[in-house]
Amino acid sequence: MARTATSTPRAPLSRERVVGAALALVDRDGLEALSMRRLAAQLGVEAMSLYHHVRDKADVLDGLVGAVLDEMQLPGSGPWDDRVMGVARELRRVVRAHPNVHTLVVERAFRSPSVLAPVAVLLDALGESGLDQDQLAGAFWTLLSFVSGSLSCELADVPDGLDQLVDLPVALFDADLDAQFERGLRTVTRALTAE
Repeated sequence: MARTATSTPRAPLSRERVVGAALALVDRDGLEALSMRRLAAQLGVEAMSLYHHVRDKADVLDGLVGAVLDEMQLPGSGPWDDRVMGVARELRRVVRAHPNVHTLVVERAFRSPSVLAPVAVLLDALGESGLDQDQLAGAFWTLLSFVSGSLSCELADVPDGLDQLVDLPVALFDADLDAQFERGLRTVTRALTAE
């Protein structure tokens, strides 16, 4: 009697599995490498199979943003400014863990339901600072602008030899980015409630 080869059954396809594979692909090869065909090949399925779980590539991109934001560990109780800084640190941490998704997070975060939890924590904390509604909105966008701008600078591709083309201090390229972020974050957070 002929033997039939047995193999480990493949995990069923799901939205979570599709998005997870897309994130792995983008982390490894960059955002420009993501296509539905390549994603399907990575999963070992036909491209048409993906459309049972995601609408299109835009849906996959939104899923990537959600997956990254879902990695945030949000602060619980504590002083309002500690919670504000905690959200900022977490946003920076998860984006730095997936730098190829940074532009997507900036452009598409508010399309994802996953943004609701960090926004709620941030607004709740800012609400305890004594700001009125108009000031709270300004503080919210100021903080997000600081974090996003910091990440853009950190993740920028600085060409070798730039310091020889332009008269720049050597320390600019040897700066402790963690310390710089913390210094800026404390300064911005204190300024949020300044008159």
